Amino acid sequence: MISDENSIALEKQSQEVFTLASVYTVGTAEQYQFAAEELKNIKAGMRAAEKMRKEATGPLDAAKKTIMDWFRPIEDRYAQAETKIKAAMLTYQKEQERQRLISEAQAKEAARKEQERIDAIALSQAEKALENHDTEAANAIISAVPTVRAAPIPLAVPKIAGISTREIWKYRVIDAKLIPDEYKIVNEKMLGEVARSTKGALAVSGVEFYSETTMAGSRQ
Repeated sequence: MISDENSIALEKQSQEVFTLASVYTVGTAEQYQFAAEELKNIKAGMRAAEKMRKEATGPLDAAKKTIMDWFRPIEDRYAQAETKIKAAMLTYQKEQERQRLISEAQAKEAARKEQERIDAIALSQAEKALENHDTEAANAIISAVPTVRAAPIPLAVPKIAGISTREIWKYRVIDAKLIPDEYKIVNEKMLGEVARSTKGALAVSGVEFYSETTMAGSRQ
């Protein structure tokens, strides 16, 4: 809370100026001149407030900077260590997933071959039944053929409490010219720089440059 006399006086002055500005109008040359003088007073008040603020917060900012500078390398080392360990764990996990997919493919291939073997035996038995004109037996043989399925291959990565992975989709631009318009963002910073530097002399398709009149306050 503001407590010293200078700060209290400045606080009161800012309230008075704000109240005056809220209802202020300019209708004569004298009022215009008075308004210009008032702008000077406002600028002076703003500078005084900024000076007081910096005097009050300067020591705090310096102390905070010292503390932040001390902790920063510690936090950076922890962050880098975390990144390295996570990368090593993800590398292991990806390798285990690669091996799992290979084993899964091998199991599916073995199941396919076993299915072919069983189907061939059943077909041979059904054909013999048909040769004996036993259609019912042939149909029963075919219907009884079991479906061979490969057993699921679990991922050989231990589950640890508090550790999990998730898939995050990202993007990379391959050819900027092929990107649809709805995915493009107007470079407002560049357009603003062009407007200020050329004062609208440079034509840009789809853009209208214009000017607005503002009043700069006195620096006195």
